[in-house]
Amino acid sequence: MNEIFILGIFSFIMGFVNSIAGGGGVFGVPAMLAIGLPPVNALTLNRISDIGNIVGSLRNYKKVDGFDARLAYLAVPPILIGAFVGANFITGLSEETLNQIVLGAVCVGILLLIYPFQKSGEAKTQHKWLGVAALILLGFWDGAFAMAGGTFGVLIFVLLFGKTYVN
Repeated sequence: MNEIFILGIFSFIMGFVNSIAGGGGVFGVPAMLAIGLPPVNALTLNRISDIGNIVGSLRNYKKVDGFDARLAYLAVPPILIGAFVGANFITGLSEETLNQIVLGAVCVGILLLIYPFQKSGEAKTQHKWLGVAALILLGFWDGAFAMAGGTFGVLIFVLLFGKTYVN
């Protein structure tokens, strides 16, 4: 019963963080591991919970003036390719190895969530190709670890595609 209470608290934190900036899986996945869920199950549950977040966010963002639908649709294929590769990579690992990798991924996710990124001006063409490569890596990260992908995606669009944080 204590596990459910703890998971409930972390789920609330995860949902709150996801609704603001994404990245709630950094809290949710370790909480699920702490109560004894196998790593693949924890990652899968986190990924499934993100489906509602993604669909709801896209529906709401499409209503905002200045939403760049062309860029959003351009981003989907590289992210899906990376996610497919990442999910297949992670499911082939032993539970012990996966636990260690997830712990490292949580640390990386937390560091990137708290690092104060600054936008350095408009993106140039070479940055856009780097952006597509970054989207493939984002898909891999999200498919494999399902943590902080939304936050990393925002950083990619701001730093490499010249968008503002609001865009």
